[in-house]
Amino acid sequence: MDTEPTESRSSFALWFAIAGALVCAGLLAGGVWYAFHPGNQPQPNPLPENERLQVMWKAPDFEFTNQHGKQVTNKDLAGRVWIADFFFTQCTTACPVLTSKLMLVQRQIENPDVRFVSFSVDPEHDTIDALHAYAHEWAPEEQRWILLRTQPDTLKALAQKMHVLVEKDDDPNNPILHSSSFFLVDGSGDVRGVYHSDDDEDLAQLVTDTNTLAESNGVRAVVADDASGEHIYKTLGCRSCHENNKVAPHLGGIAGRMVMFNRGKMTSADDAYLRESITSPADKIVDGFLPLMPGYRPYLSDAQLGRLVEYLHTLKPAEQPAETAKIAIDPICQMKVRVVADTPSSEYKGKTYYFCSKHCKEEFDADPDLYAED
Repeated sequence: MDTEPTESRSSFALWFAIAGALVCAGLLAGGVWYAFHPGNQPQPNPLPENERLQVMWKAPDFEFTNQHGKQVTNKDLAGRVWIADFFFTQCTTACPVLTSKLMLVQRQIENPDVRFVSFSVDPEHDTIDALHAYAHEWAPEEQRWILLRTQPDTLKALAQKMHVLVEKDDDPNNPILHSSSFFLVDGSGDVRGVYHSDDDEDLAQLVTDTNTLAESNGVRAVVADDASGEHIYKTLGCRSCHENNKVAPHLGGIAGRMVMFNRGKMTSADDAYLRESITSPADKIVDGFLPLMPGYRPYLSDAQLGRLVEYLHTLKPAEQPAETAKIAIDPICQMKVRVVADTPSSEYKGKTYYFCSKHCKEEFDADPDLYAED
């Protein structure tokens, strides 16, 4: 974190509006990554207890179709506390992290009346079938999760009234900008809090505040004390990410294998490394991948962690080798780019340059001498 902002939670909505205006005006250097990546959003200072959960704004009216083909409106949520987020199923960067954090929040909130509402920001691709498959992949037994297919003509108004930025981009890997925060809404439809998905303290506060509004007692453990390693693996959403080689490395055959990090160092994936990769994944990023995985130390006991590591030993290697990739720097915006088959690129004077989006590629192609390395 580069700075320590001083915004309070009550001013968070204003920050979103300002940030959205700056991005649209092109005033934020590397604005696409800044707006999209949760780690670059300001962290509000904790509010005193007597100022917490004050009404921030009214959640807008909506009518969309859920993953079961049923129409859902804001009126259907009247009298219920609900947590909202914005995502799209084809996202391979912030969304998997956001969804994995939502799973952690869901597991800790036991109240059956609480709802979790995920608004898709990609109505073109996120069909009912796509949303149903996504929900089944991440949390097949969670009945409280509502995934909504929005509509192009009403999505913009919904985003504006929720004080979030939703904007299309030319980057094939990140084609849509959107918020990576959670929004807590009470039974009257008032937004009572905004919480950063990458802040463990914020997530813990979200669970506490949700239980307060829902008049629930206690926090449920993410996984049962005696849960098997396989159950932990599925519950934490490990499979959903690690079986998509655009998001995370495949874990089949990982135990004992040599692993290369982004900085060029290598190590053996022994049990100590596997434990560290689960509890502090940002410390050693596997070569060719971005730092997306959350750390699970707050949610697992030593015994649970041990059973999860034991389960990793049983995973078989993928039948097809994972797509190799490297991390390049976009010469236009200086953003890190994971290089895969469809990454925009240009050849100039015997060197290949990679870009985060078609826009950066076009800018480079217009005057390559201005940006090419000597």
